[in-house]
Amino acid sequence: IVGALQLALGSTFFLTCSVTSIAIRRGQKWGARIIVGLFGTFFYLCLVVVTIIAGIIGFYQVMQMYSQVDYVDVSLESYIDQTFYRCAIVVFSFHIWFSVSKCCCCR
Repeated sequence: IVGALQLALGSTFFLTCSVTSIAIRRGQKWGARIIVGLFGTFFYLCLVVVTIIAGIIGFYQVMQMYSQVDYVDVSLESYIDQTFYRCAIVVFSFHIWFSVSKCCCCR
């Protein structure tokens, strides 16, 4: 889910910025391309909100997993290496940061 949302965000960002910049470069100030660009920007912002929510839910689930797993006894079913746990925290933290930074850098 996280990768699909990031792919959708990247595609929408690229299409919106390219359509709007082409319309401005050609002198079409209020043409259909700018309106499409505005709708694309709105769609992009909606995707950012959904992506951030998915990242926060994933981060919360990883934090909740901390009390349910065992880091010592390898023979237990609930055993997980601490490296995997830390990687999951980094992935969801990066996911949230990346989504917010793309939203703030969108012109």
